[in-house]
Amino acid sequence: MSLNSPNWGEFPEDFSQASPQASLLEEVEKSVAAELDRAQGLITPDWASVVINIEPSAIPRETADPRRIIEVIEREFNCTYDISKVAAINPQVSDVAALAHEIKTDQIVGFNGGWIQYRGLERVTMIDDFRFGQQTLAATVKGTTEEASYVCGRLASLLWEAAGVPRKWDELAPLAEAHAYRTSTLVDLGVPLLSLLSPTFHEFVRKICSLGGDAKYMGSFGSRAAKFNFDPLVVPHCREIDLQIALFDEISGVQEECTFNLLLHSRPDANRSRVKIMSELESSKHSDIVLALIAKLRAADAAAKK
Repeated sequence: MSLNSPNWGEFPEDFSQASPQASLLEEVEKSVAAELDRAQGLITPDWASVVINIEPSAIPRETADPRRIIEVIEREFNCTYDISKVAAINPQVSDVAALAHEIKTDQIVGFNGGWIQYRGLERVTMIDDFRFGQQTLAATVKGTTEEASYVCGRLASLLWEAAGVPRKWDELAPLAEAHAYRTSTLVDLGVPLLSLLSPTFHEFVRKICSLGGDAKYMGSFGSRAAKFNFDPLVVPHCREIDLQIALFDEISGVQEECTFNLLLHSRPDANRSRVKIMSELESSKHSDIVLALIAKLRAADAAAKK
């Protein structure tokens, strides 16, 4: 069903129509891909995060003075130390005492808010939060994973500054053992999420949601419809497609479960084409696969109309 269809809440007459010829689909894909390439710079994340697992020697938690840590970090990022975990136990505790307690007990130390000017650009990137632990540096920003990584790097340098030993991130980066990313983007797929499901499932949904289908008896509407003798309008929509991807290291036996999510951003977007896409990828790779998905879907939709 096209994005611009006036009947976006209805089903097409035929979900099982044959796929377009490969040559036609390839031709349309090239045209759509060219259009998306021109717009690539417009696909920017609404938020992104990075978690860096790093050797303990890179984070001078016990060496740095807690008061100095708060001073240099709040000065650099215009942020606020998150005292909430300790304050929940002792509401009268000071920031310095709370931070000293979190460091002593090996807890994750967090800061909220703030902003950065990444690489001297005029664009200001807002920070949601960032934190450090015994072997962890992490940040979430309203920007890219590159910007979130920059926050982590500056955080590490500031901790060393608070300890009285100036060190740049370039010296510490080799001590990083692993990076984990998340990127979220709001995009126009060109088709609603429901169109991504198989023709067989579409046929099933169309049947149960038709005038004589059983979907009208769902929830409390079923009893109301019987009591007042009316047929409710049934409009299905897809809220989320959750793709689980398992990664396996055959040498160590370690397995990791990752996700690629397409989900409804807001209720008014139901059966429309704007969706939120989240992945456990750094932002540049996330953008590449989102653009590839959009190109594929739009090309298929355009070819089907020819």
